[in-house]
Amino acid sequence: MDELLLENKKLKEELIFFNKIFEFNDSLVYNMIIKYKNGNKVWIDKQKITERELLELDEDDEIKNLIQSCNTKYNDSDW
Repeated sequence: MDELLLENKKLKEELIFFNKIFEFNDSLVYNMIIKYKNGNKVWIDKQKITERELLELDEDDEIKNLIQSCNTKYNDSDW
């Protein structure tokens, strides 16, 4: 019985988290990804997130790539 209650609680928490995606009214769903901040799941919009916000997240390879793309500067003379 305790196992079912624990699973039920876990599923409710997951449902609450997934419903938080609707808080991003002006974001496209395919731009949304799940990342971790201090060990907790958070939604981020990989197109709209700032470098400062990225630095607050738990680091992984995708976060490193997003930070690097924020720092990429283009110059017309590069072409």
